Amino acid sequence: MERAIGTEEAPRVFISYSWDSDAHKNWVSTLVTRLRSNGVNVILDQWHVRLGDQLPQFMETAVRDSNFVLIICTPRYKERSDRRLGGVGYEGHIITAEVFRSQTERKFIPALRSGDWDHAAPSWLAGKNFADLRGEPYRELQYGTVMATIHHMLPEAPPIGPKPPYLVNAVAALVRFVDRMAVVSEKAFDTITSLELTYAIGGLRGNSSGRPRSYRPDTPRAGRRV
Repeated sequence: MERAIGTEEAPRVFISYSWDSDAHKNWVSTLVTRLRSNGVNVILDQWHVRLGDQLPQFMETAVRDSNFVLIICTPRYKERSDRRLGGVGYEGHIITAEVFRSQTERKFIPALRSGDWDHAAPSWLAGKNFADLRGEPYRELQYGTVMATIHHMLPEAPPIGPKPPYLVNAVAALVRFVDRMAVVSEKAFDTITSLELTYAIGGLRGNSSGRPRSYRPDTPRAGRRV
């Protein structure tokens, strides 16, 4: 595997594209030249396939052994991939099998070169996030995102820290308060229950007439002479 000068082992990237025209092939070659100058070991059929080579083996090995596969999407690429025609169609078989086998979705980076996404992306790329490399020139921010992805330099979420002390103390105080309230409520319930039972028992213990002790027949009533 080739190495970038003065760096660690360069990431290996295979380019999957269709030969739409000579102009498109030249654009791909120019893009790959720039990628290689930026520390990426790009595998391109224009440079790495020689007479007598087995094309299916080249494609299978390139997809399997690369860290990433950069897929240049155009309407013609979609047509040939969806219909499984030619080398693009064969690469579609290889890529979908690789995704199914290894579950490495992020290994395959779509890049939109022409047309709109719905008419340039194969069905097996639907729903994926993609780089927009349309235009002459394409936007540097989009190219930079591709480079940062390949070199694993995209920003990551900061680490998760501990719970803030004030929150821990507040929760602990709340728990203590709830515990105290539970004890107070339990004691209040016991007191109220005892009073109710005392009253009920006193009411049930009546005199011989069956009236409760609290009933006094000799109590003067309004308008009654004693």
